[in-house]
Amino acid sequence: MKNLLFVLLIIASITFRSCSTQKSFVYTLPGSFNDNYVFIPMGYAYIDSDSVEVDSFWMSKYEVTNSEFVAFLEYLKKQDRMDEYNKVLPDTANWQMPGTRTDPYQAHYLRHPAYARYPVVNISHEGALLYCQWLTDRLNAGRETGNEYLVRLPAREEWLLAAQGGADRPYAWDSPY
Repeated sequence: MKNLLFVLLIIASITFRSCSTQKSFVYTLPGSFNDNYVFIPMGYAYIDSDSVEVDSFWMSKYEVTNSEFVAFLEYLKKQDRMDEYNKVLPDTANWQMPGTRTDPYQAHYLRHPAYARYPVVNISHEGALLYCQWLTDRLNAGRETGNEYLVRLPAREEWLLAAQGGADRPYAWDSPY
């Protein structure tokens, strides 16, 4: 369960960087850029009792959705990359919890239209990395060399800085505790 939460949090915050200038850019989903992404200015992330300086970057406001991840899965199928396809499928067994009835989630959560805009869950770290590579390739199709995008998972320090919500303390609420 701990790994599930970790992967969900990581994939939810995919960041994008320009390889040539080190400025941050993002892939825009349908809708306005400002509706989907937020600029995280340079600042300090607090790790234990230390603070670490972090460069500015762009981060998605939203998790990667089931429909976005299914588009990636469909691409792998069309390219006949079935080994990768099978590796990146969500582990639906993680829905099983004692004393609960989670069969519908196991069977339908990823692909049912009712859950299309829900966050993708139960994916592996390898699945998240392959998704980032796929999105990088998709964004750079037709772009000139030297001005490509790099889609990646955020570093721990970047995630912590974003989670602080602009506060100059370890937590977004007005307290050091």
